[in-house]
Amino acid sequence: MWSRLLCITWGLSSGMVISTGMASFITAMGIIPRLLTKSNIETHCVAATNAAILGTIFGNIIVLFHPYIPLPSFVIGIFGLCIGIFTGCLAAAVTEIVNVFPVMGRRLHIYLGMRLFIFSFAMGKLVGALYYWLYPGFINI
Repeated sequence: MWSRLLCITWGLSSGMVISTGMASFITAMGIIPRLLTKSNIETHCVAATNAAILGTIFGNIIVLFHPYIPLPSFVIGIFGLCIGIFTGCLAAAVTEIVNVFPVMGRRLHIYLGMRLFIFSFAMGKLVGALYYWLYPGFINI
């Protein structure tokens, strides 16, 4: 009884600390306003921030309780596509804010072909994700 209560408390407090740290990281780096500026919809900053907060809450509920939501396959596909687009945009915004590619390009002396370099990173991510999800038994390796 006490061990389960301790595990529940530990898990909830760890989740709160991690989600608070992630939210403060995204806010401190200015990722959401930068993403909105790049999308030319900076007038909807409050709505985007509320959507990010609601998405975090909804994601935590899904992870904690594993509810069964009967959805058709095409809706799940669209949902997965939206998650992938958001993750890619978020990664691109973080990369742009931190200036990873320009700094790496200068240090590696890559002056020509920077677009090809970035495209190869994106394609590597795509191939790795497809291999992970489509190769049967990959998780058990």
